[in-house]
Formats: sequence, C-alpha cells, structure tokens
Amino acid sequence: MAKYYVQSGTLSVVILAKEPFDAIRRAIKLIATTDKGGDHIIDHCFYVGERGFESPPEHLFPTEEVFKRLSIDLS
Repeated sequence: MAKYYVQSGTLSVVILAKEPFDAIRRAIKLIATTDKGGDHIIDHCFYVGERGFESPPEHLFPTEEVFKRLSIDLS
C-alpha cells in the first residue's frame, strides 16, 4: 500500500491505500465513521497526490463520478 494525500474542499486526509481511487473511498469512510458527523465542504473534485499537500496532485476525480462509483446518493 502507498501513502496518499486526499483533498477536497475542507477535507484533507493522509491515508494508506492500494491506488488513488481506493484512497478516496477510504478517506470518505474514515471521515464518515470517525468525524462524528463533522461538517466538511466537498469541492467539485477530489485531488489525490503521493508527495504531500503542498505538491500538485497527480490525480483528479470529479466528485460526481466518485459519488456515482461509490453509490452515494445525496438527493
């Protein structure tokens, strides 16, 4: 597993995962289960990098695509 830096809006998580999309999935699950319902603002994209939050991210995933792939319905 590799270390990934996942950001979107106010969400910033460092997490171990198999690949970038898995890092997003694990970050969402972590926040949902440990943040006691904390309020996070999610941007239009999730940014995933392997070199830290200060470095440009290597991967970009549109939030709509992420939610669709994870079967998250906000309506």
